[in-house]
Amino acid sequence: MFPTSPGLIEFIRPLVESGMSVVSTGGTAKALVDAGIPVTNVSDQTGFPEVLDGRVKTLHPKIHMALLARSFVDQDFSTLKKYEIEPFDLVVGNLYLFENAVNQGKQGQELIEFIDIGGPSFLRAAAKSFERITTVVDPSDYGDVLQGLGKTIEGRRRLAAKVFSHTGSYDAMIAESLSQGLSAPHVALGESWFNLSDMGRTLSNKQIGTEPVVLPVEFIRRVFCKVNPSVITIS
Repeated sequence: MFPTSPGLIEFIRPLVESGMSVVSTGGTAKALVDAGIPVTNVSDQTGFPEVLDGRVKTLHPKIHMALLARSFVDQDFSTLKKYEIEPFDLVVGNLYLFENAVNQGKQGQELIEFIDIGGPSFLRAAAKSFERITTVVDPSDYGDVLQGLGKTIEGRRRLAAKVFSHTGSYDAMIAESLSQGLSAPHVALGESWFNLSDMGRTLSNKQIGTEPVVLPVEFIRRVFCKVNPSVITIS
């Protein structure tokens, strides 16, 4: 098993001690359990096993309903209650290390297996729901979140923006790799053409800042956590 992202155990432990429950999967779940942190496996949450060699784990209504339910729409939470689903308050995750795979010279289907589908999906769903969900893709934000960054709408919005920068840059990196050797290595979006390298650099270089407020961690009750061995840092 690979090591988890640096600081993850130290980040999750105080949240659990404050009463938070954790849903996770794969190596992340094992690492948390090995550290003495109780975890509900994603398969127990969904009632459906991981399939297709792990390609399908988190792509399930019982995950995405818990992420996309809107706190300002009563019917959304009535639907969660109907299907006995608890909403998530905090999502922690990153993406398969596609860039590392490219740098290691992986090609063909071996490289394709490093294209993350579930990760961007649950991260984007959580970030879209920043009105109530705190979403963390960068371990350097762990401390600020423990200090209460996610308690404010501005803080959650800042973290959500970082998520979309992260997934956008990730997709641009994949598109650039797949376009190598093609006669027109650009992607058409409507009437506009975007150079993928430039788009990736633009997305990854965005700086969004705000001052965190210092509040206790009790505001987080439920977390979805899926962190791969290391993180593509967002600067």
